[in-house]
Amino acid sequence: MAEDKTRFRRTVAFGIIILLILGGVLYVWSLPHFDLSESTQRQIQRYLGDNPIVIEVCHEPNATPSYYALYTLQKRMETYAETDNITVFIHEIPKQHDIYTTRDLRIVEANYRQTFTDDNTTSLFILYVEGNYSSIRTNSTEPPYPIPTESQDLVAGLTYSDSSFAMFKSFFTDYIAEHHLPFDPEAYETSVLVHEWGHIIRLVNIGYESKFDHQTHGHHSRNPRCVMFYTVMYVYATTQDPPTDFGFQSQQDIVMLKQSSGLGSGWDILSYRLDRWKEEIGGIVAGLVLIGLAVTYYRGRKKS
Repeated sequence: MAEDKTRFRRTVAFGIIILLILGGVLYVWSLPHFDLSESTQRQIQRYLGDNPIVIEVCHEPNATPSYYALYTLQKRMETYAETDNITVFIHEIPKQHDIYTTRDLRIVEANYRQTFTDDNTTSLFILYVEGNYSSIRTNSTEPPYPIPTESQDLVAGLTYSDSSFAMFKSFFTDYIAEHHLPFDPEAYETSVLVHEWGHIIRLVNIGYESKFDHQTHGHHSRNPRCVMFYTVMYVYATTQDPPTDFGFQSQQDIVMLKQSSGLGSGWDILSYRLDRWKEEIGGIVAGLVLIGLAVTYYRGRKKS
C-alpha cells in the first residue's frame, strides 16, 4: 500500500512537471509580436542590438554630467542591449545660450557632434547645457530671451531626435535647491538620463502598441516604480529617490520590441515573467513559513 501511494505521488508530480513545460512552450509560442515599421526596427536593432555603442556626452562648462549617472545609464544599456561593448566619450564646449529651443539644440549638435552611427557602431549623443528649455520659437542668439514658466517649460531632459537628447543641468541643481526637494540632484539626474534613453528605444508606445495598458501623459508609463513614469520628481519628492530602472511593463515592451526586430526570443519574455513571479511567490512562501512557525509554536505551548 505504501509503495502504491509513493508511485501515485511520483506519477502526479511527473504529470505536473510535464504540464508546466508544455504550458511554457505554448505560452512562448503564442507571444504577440509588434508590427513595427522598418525605421522602428532599425532603431531597435541599433540601440538594443549587438553593435558597439558610443555614448558621446557634450557639455557646457558649468553643466558637467554626473559620472555616477552616466555609469548607471551605461549599465542599464548593457542590461537590455545585446552588447556590452559600450563606451563613454566626454568633451566640453563653450556656453551657447541661456534659453534653448529644439532648433537651438539641433544647431549645437550639428556644430559639435563628433560621433555618428554607421554599419559597425551606434552613436548616442547627449548634450548637457547650463540653460533652460523654451518651446517658444525664438532667435535665442540675442537677448532678450523668453523666460520659461513652470507650467510651460519645466523640462529636465528632452529627446529631440532618434539619436540625441538634451539634459538641462540647472534644473537638477537650481530648481531642486530652490524648491527644497528632499533628494539628491544626482539621483534625479540619473533617473532622467535613463528616462530619455527609454524614449530613444521607443518607450512608451512610440511606433508600437504595448500589450499592457500603461501609457499615460504622452509616451510615458503610469507605473510609479518605472523610470518612464511621467512625473517621478513630484511623486518621489517626499518619499525616496526616483527610479532608475524600467518597470515590469516597460521591460516586457523592450523584450517584445527586440523580438519583433529580430533580436532575442520569446524565452526572454518568459524569463522576465518568471523572475517577477519568483519575487512575488518568494514573499508568499516566506509569509506561509512564518505562519507555519507561529502555528507550530502555539500548538507546542498548548500541549505543554
